[in-house]
Amino acid sequence: MDGLQSYLLRPVVVTTDKADSFGNLPSVTKKDCDVLVKGTGSIRFDFGTESAAWLGLTAPISPVTWR
Repeated sequence: MDGLQSYLLRPVVVTTDKADSFGNLPSVTKKDCDVLVKGTGSIRFDFGTESAAWLGLTAPISPVTWR
């Protein structure tokens, strides 16, 4: 049995249902991702390929309030 494999795969396209809820959303496709969450909304990532994986996100707790 193989151990956990970890790799970075950046999205090629990102879309949202509420553009005003996110600042700098296009940065998700770049090396230096810096998105500001300003309100509620959904983000959709297209990685351009199918992958047997799960998505992990890292974000500061403050000033963002996660619900």
